[in-house]
Amino acid sequence: LGLAEQSDVLINKAIDLDASDTQTLRTLAIIRIYQRQFEKAKSLLEQYLAQKPESPYMVIWLYLCHWELGEQKPELLSGYLEQYRSGFWNEWIMDWLLDEVNEKALYSFAYDNEQRAFRENFSEAHFYLGYRAKLEQRLDTAKHFFELTVARDIPYFIEYHIAEMLLKQMEEE
Repeated sequence: LGLAEQSDVLINKAIDLDASDTQTLRTLAIIRIYQRQFEKAKSLLEQYLAQKPESPYMVIWLYLCHWELGEQKPELLSGYLEQYRSGFWNEWIMDWLLDEVNEKALYSFAYDNEQRAFRENFSEAHFYLGYRAKLEQRLDTAKHFFELTVARDIPYFIEYHIAEMLLKQMEEE
């Protein structure tokens, strides 16, 4: 084993993670995304989705990991939508990533009369608009949307923390 693999084994052993547990796989994938280790995150997300294929946000993150690695995999999103579409908010994010709806439509789908859902949906919309802009090298636009994500102040969402991290990286570059 190389140094990175040995480190992974030791970390997992030290915190007693069960690699077959979906929660563990999800957590490790998120850690790898934070670390910008998209190949490892992709592998963990694939393992997770083999056990829980109905998880929309993990499908979105797998799609984004592929994109980060220079691969376009729209079939991940379209396949999920064909099999599991149920009208939830996150499916509109997938439709937007597939260019089936525009930004204006995404915002209209984000609207919710319940204040908490409204804030959460708009935070997610801003994050994914920013992430796509980053992947398309539209960095000023990405920064703007990441700032809006953080301004919504939803710290229990991974999108909030990744937006913060990406803003710091953008400021350092």
